Amino acid sequence: MWKNSSGYFRVLGVKPLMGHEIEPAQDHRGGPSVAVVSHGLWTSKLGADLRIIGKKILLRGEPYTVLGVMPPGFVSTPPADVWTPLRPSTSGEGGGTNYALIARRQPAVRLQQAEAELNVLASSRDAQPRPGPGTSIAYRLISVQRATADDSPIPLGRPLLLLWAAVGVVLVIGCVNIAGLILTRGATRRQEIATRLALGSSRRGVAAQLLLESSLLTAPGGIAGLAVGYGTLLALNQLAAKPLDLTRPVSIDLRVLAVTVVTALLTAILSGLYPAWSVAALDIREALATGGRTTRRRFWARGGFVVAQVALSVVLLVGFGLVLRTLVHLSELNPGYDGNRVLTASLPLQDARYSTASSINRHYSTSLARLREYPGVEAAGVGLSLPYERALNDRVRVVDGPRATPKDRIANVTYVTPGYFEALRFRLLRGRFFTGSDRADSQVVAIVNESFVRRFLKDDEPLGRHVEGNREIVGIVGDIQVQGFADPLTTFPNLYLPVTQIQDEYFQLIHGWFAPSWVVRASGPEPTIAAEMRAVLASVDPLLAFSGFRPMDEVREEAFGLERLESVLLGALAGLALLLSAVGIVGLMAQTVVERTREFGIRIALGSSVSQAIFAVAGQGVLLAAAGAAIGIALSLWAGKLFQSLIYRVKASDPLTFAAVALTLLSVAAVASLLPSIKIARIDPASTLRGD
Repeated sequence: MWKNSSGYFRVLGVKPLMGHEIEPAQDHRGGPSVAVVSHGLWTSKLGADLRIIGKKILLRGEPYTVLGVMPPGFVSTPPADVWTPLRPSTSGEGGGTNYALIARRQPAVRLQQAEAELNVLASSRDAQPRPGPGTSIAYRLISVQRATADDSPIPLGRPLLLLWAAVGVVLVIGCVNIAGLILTRGATRRQEIATRLALGSSRRGVAAQLLLESSLLTAPGGIAGLAVGYGTLLALNQLAAKPLDLTRPVSIDLRVLAVTVVTALLTAILSGLYPAWSVAALDIREALATGGRTTRRRFWARGGFVVAQVALSVVLLVGFGLVLRTLVHLSELNPGYDGNRVLTASLPLQDARYSTASSINRHYSTSLARLREYPGVEAAGVGLSLPYERALNDRVRVVDGPRATPKDRIANVTYVTPGYFEALRFRLLRGRFFTGSDRADSQVVAIVNESFVRRFLKDDEPLGRHVEGNREIVGIVGDIQVQGFADPLTTFPNLYLPVTQIQDEYFQLIHGWFAPSWVVRASGPEPTIAAEMRAVLASVDPLLAFSGFRPMDEVREEAFGLERLESVLLGALAGLALLLSAVGIVGLMAQTVVERTREFGIRIALGSSVSQAIFAVAGQGVLLAAAGAAIGIALSLWAGKLFQSLIYRVKASDPLTFAAVALTLLSVAAVASLLPSIKIARIDPASTLRGD
């Protein structure tokens, strides 16, 4: 369920399939309770009733009149199935200023002009929110795509750009690889090409043939890439569904096909440019005189392609290593609780029937008492948020003691019922947990965490101190991991309040933003526990329903799901780049062995050992890889600021990552260089000399 102003769908350029959208006369305080519903809700819950317009449905305990039904396939940001009037005001949720603005520019109006007009409009006294002393407010317009990526609960803008850049690097490596293979193959055809040119063939015609050959190599690759892409897309949709909060599967459409075709053509052209240019620069007399044998200059020229591939591969491998180190760090953070055998469920209470503290507490106490009667249930409770989730931020203030301050501080505020801390087995450092004696008519109390004490009560005795509202601190619990503003996970000052001591207005405000979570520690299968929770809820209020069940371990895993996805994608791209580099080394070394067969035969005949010849060739491959690794490490250090948006509590110049990448790359290069070099052992010196 989402609130939007009149004209929202018109700005998006989407018309309701049936009925109409919210009108200005309905979008004001005291206006009628109306709603627009999604096509999915209309078909699944409303029976696809063609006469649904004007009928009433029950939402949050209140009747709403259906104004319209959106077309199939429409998904708003954030996703919703019901849209109700925003009814903007200068007070209420978010202080009356916590709104997102969306607008459509006229075709002839530039972005800067529209932005200037918006700031003029917002500069009026009535429209402008009141900033703090010494601050000012300015409005900027950005594209919907950028706003969706950067301002969503999952910030995707820069990570996606870096992943696209990684894909581009792999594409460049592929182009260089094909160019190197064509050039290596062309070295054996130097005498053939020189003969054709000497007999009158045009250099342009031969160059065109090489471009055609590169096209024939890349065309099957493009087709195979589409097939592989289709298969991996199925796995990617499953892997990315939760981390990216996908509302629909990603699919291959005509735009993807067009980009693939264009990319394949450009790859063919880029891959064939250098071999074609080498034909234009070919010295016919020298090529006929050497008989197509490789000179040192031409070997190192082809080796330059291998160096480039290795250098780019190092950059991707370093990026993968840093993201992997971040993932390991996040998974090793102390959660601050015991999530084993704990099942959670979310239950929204933004309902007209639960607008008072008495109704909410009656619902909690009755439901939890019945749930605790089930066999196997050890503890059960409710909290406004869970560990590893984004918590409610609010202003708090210590009002007595040496650390008292007139300034408000920002901390996470979480209301909980008795049993919440016990179900999650929070660490009680001092004092006590909340109990049934913490009632609305008793002394108002609070529990704080370690970070709260370190930041706001340093060098003071926390127990017995009071925070704003004359709440006495009666307990100190350990820190838990929560979602941060800039970091994926962090510890943050947290103030816990007993649910029995929350006022009506505060409930109404926070339940518009948060759906309280139930936590149950129990022995037995999770489906059985979930069924018991549903049965209890149905016995207390059959109109309410849990929105989902998750084991606490799954909540923890989802907290760094984006980092896991990034590591998988970067790992796959880095692995592909490493494979292409190894193929390039193998191709170059294999061609070197073929071209130098006569030389090795003579050297062995004159007394040189086979092992010396093998290691001489393999050493050249390792030397090329070492040069590429050095360049790649320098590039990775230069790109450290770009990697910074993907990593957490890991330095972009992490020496362990760089050492591991260098060791891995040189090991692969040694194997890739050694494999084709072993063919030297099969050279028969006598046959070589007779052939000569």
